[in-house]
Amino acid sequence: MRIAITAIVLGLVVGGCGLFDSGGNWSSGPFEVIWIDKHSDSHLAYRLDSTTSARIVDSCVSAAGANERYIAVRQHLPGATAGLAYYVVVKGKYSPSREPRDALIGPLSEAEFKSLGRRLALPALELVLPEVACNAAA
Repeated sequence: MRIAITAIVLGLVVGGCGLFDSGGNWSSGPFEVIWIDKHSDSHLAYRLDSTTSARIVDSCVSAAGANERYIAVRQHLPGATAGLAYYVVVKGKYSPSREPRDALIGPLSEAEFKSLGRRLALPALELVLPEVACNAAA
């Protein structure tokens, strides 16, 4: 019994102290899909240093792709607006010292994203988070 109680207390202490409350799902240079506190907070960010990043696209990002010119992501929209939105970051225009919208195209519908993808040769998206994690956030 004492071992079980010790294990539970240790689990609560370790779980609550922030050791396991964030992570990365995908990266391309300084651009990365990271989550904080829960997987459904998975968002596109720009890594400024080892402990700081600037958010570009809000939660819940479930797919991402990159090439030399662009970062592309798919976002699951929460609640009443549930659905999908797509965003493209123009790498050459992005600067963490300016508003992200200066280099951000979107939100786009799936049809708009596919059309833009054909014109700009956007990167293919790869799954970076199971969609069920985003659905759980709704």
